[in-house]
Amino acid sequence: MFLRMLAVCHTVIPDGPEDPKEIKYEAESPDEMALVVGAKALGFFFCRRTNTGITVRPWRRRGRGRGECGWNAQKSVWP
Repeated sequence: MFLRMLAVCHTVIPDGPEDPKEIKYEAESPDEMALVVGAKALGFFFCRRTNTGITVRPWRRRGRGRGECGWNAQKSVWP
């Protein structure tokens, strides 16, 4: 649960393709950037933000991602 919160509780904006190896992040502070990058390194890839929600994908560096999870204003969806 802690890593899920690191992956979703921030104001970071993803920029570029939704590929873990190519995505860039825009953050207001280096601390927020470090939390998002750290969560990604531990398997929670933050890939999309909209006005009503965000998308986080489980990700492994070996390319064995599984499914997709996310949060929006109406409900949470976690595998």
